[in-house]
Amino acid sequence: MSEDKQQQPQKKKPWYRLRNIILVIVLAIFSWPTYILIWALNVKPNPSIDYALQMQRLSIDSQPEGDNAWPLLMDAVSILKKIEESLLEEGQTIDYFSQLDFNIIYETDVDESELTKLNIALKQMKSNGVFNLLAQAATCQNAVRPPLKSDTGPLIFALLPEIRDLQLLARARIASMHLAIVEGNSHEAIVAFDQVLYIAKALTHQHTIIDQLVGQRIALEACKRLRNAIKDRDIDQLTLSGFLESSRRHLPLGPLSMNFEAERLSLLDTIQYTFSDNGNGNGRLLLSQFDDVGIMNIVSISNPSMQPYGGREAFPAIYNAAGIVYADRKETIAIVDRYYKALINRSKMSRRQRMVIQFDESQFMQLDWRHPIPKFMIPALASVINKRDVADCQIAGTILMLAIEEYRAANEQYPTTLENLVPEFLQEIPNDPFSEQGFVYRITTNSQAKQTYLLYSIGIDGKDNNGKINAEKEDDAFSIYEGNGLDFSFNPARPGE
Repeated sequence: MSEDKQQQPQKKKPWYRLRNIILVIVLAIFSWPTYILIWALNVKPNPSIDYALQMQRLSIDSQPEGDNAWPLLMDAVSILKKIEESLLEEGQTIDYFSQLDFNIIYETDVDESELTKLNIALKQMKSNGVFNLLAQAATCQNAVRPPLKSDTGPLIFALLPEIRDLQLLARARIASMHLAIVEGNSHEAIVAFDQVLYIAKALTHQHTIIDQLVGQRIALEACKRLRNAIKDRDIDQLTLSGFLESSRRHLPLGPLSMNFEAERLSLLDTIQYTFSDNGNGNGRLLLSQFDDVGIMNIVSISNPSMQPYGGREAFPAIYNAAGIVYADRKETIAIVDRYYKALINRSKMSRRQRMVIQFDESQFMQLDWRHPIPKFMIPALASVINKRDVADCQIAGTILMLAIEEYRAANEQYPTTLENLVPEFLQEIPNDPFSEQGFVYRITTNSQAKQTYLLYSIGIDGKDNNGKINAEKEDDAFSIYEGNGLDFSFNPARPGE
């Protein structure tokens, strides 16, 4: 019996004895920081998605198929730069065209030397074929910029110098339009207006919000100068018809929803440069990338008061270990998507719908420290939708004014109602974004007992103020701070009328 006990094998002790469990815990405690440290020093982002191509595709899809005008526009810009270099005086470093005051051409009391400079510039553009290139571009079906590139990596820092040059070309053609109207050169006036509207349309069909806003400004400037010209003189029916035809060809401007989607893609591009990639669509914030991609140049981050980021020129790689306490990649993308989805939806609503469905974008501007990318990189863009309302209103009102004037030229009297313009002069009456009842129109008489008319938008306060305007700041009618009690008149009476 005793021998059997001696020969029986001893029972193995379980691995999960208290001692082993303690050893595993101690090993994990000491190895985890080591792993994190090694990971932080060696991790790199993996920017594998070409968002630039996706943004370009948005521009392509927003326009008809056909010839691309962008190369023609860039050829015009290239010639413009050569003209500018030739006009610079020896030793001068400031851009020649940036010194030109295009507004003097619309004034009565002007500096003749400045007017001479402006006329020289316009003649140089014409003789060197700039305006011919614009005319060719205006016949194309679309304008698509090549994919954006950035020296620092993320597309959000891509430079767009051509925007300034295209805006300059547009201002030059607006000046040409004004001079042609004054001289009675109807053909040149129509051609210039056509080219300006095309530049505006081309820009608003590009990717960025800056493109959209500059395109809007160009269209608004052209419409303003054309309205002033119509108020100052009688323009024949054929010329008015030509202006309207250009409006039909090149309007409306590009959709704002496309620009918001492109801005979303641009920010997703920044995220792929500032987060790690675990292969499953997630990752951790890499503070060391902030300087590499240019984010540290943002004023709010370099400000020492913006803790815990402020007062630094760069974050060493070891700071990547802190990424575990920040929102991860998926959470950050979800915030970005939620913001831009709201903007895209609102850009497709009427102004009245937006007033019913409130949207507080400050919640995205006031994110806590765990969300540095959306907190610092999401711009306040809700006001851009309001700017588009203003642009659409003034463009629509200008088209109406052209049609009213063409009706008068054809019938020797103004239309009794706006409905009289359809279908001979307009296919439909354009909407006023600020009023469900549309633009206000009525026939009146001026101080010389001559028949005239009043055409206005009720503006941002939503009330008909009988056409009351701020003569010195007409756009106050669209200001949330100054617009109460004001309307925006498209043909306000001049002093003495």
